[in-house]
Amino acid sequence: MEIEQNYVDEFLTTFFGILGKATHRPTHKQLISFGTGEGKLVVFLQHHPEGVSSGELGKVLDVGSGRTANALKNLEKKGVIKRKADPKDNRRVLVTLTVKGRRISEERQKEIRKRATTILTEIGKEKANLFLKLLDEFANISHRLEKEEQQDAETI
Repeated sequence: MEIEQNYVDEFLTTFFGILGKATHRPTHKQLISFGTGEGKLVVFLQHHPEGVSSGELGKVLDVGSGRTANALKNLEKKGVIKRKADPKDNRRVLVTLTVKGRRISEERQKEIRKRATTILTEIGKEKANLFLKLLDEFANISHRLEKEEQQDAETI
């Protein structure tokens, strides 16, 4: 089935517009101003109270070391994270959330759950499951195409 280029352009405009609308959370700015990568770091650290090295954070979140370092520096200035020596290996530094960081992360998670509950109540389980199924299919196709492009680039 051939898809018209106009439809592709309209789809992408609509998709990114909806995505932007869905992720625009002015109330989060009242909690703390996070950059996009910083929020991911905080959420990840919330689930790893024992601490994680900056290198591990970068790998897990698929972010370069410079970007990770900048995000950690900003979060440290805001009092959200702290760095401490690894008790098992003094050469390693572990990153953990501060009390303030845990509080902010918990507040964010509560707010996200509340919003998700309202959305899911309004659209229902059937539509929500269809949305997830379609989004997964979209991501799988995109991932497959990316792999094919990498293989094509390697053969050149």
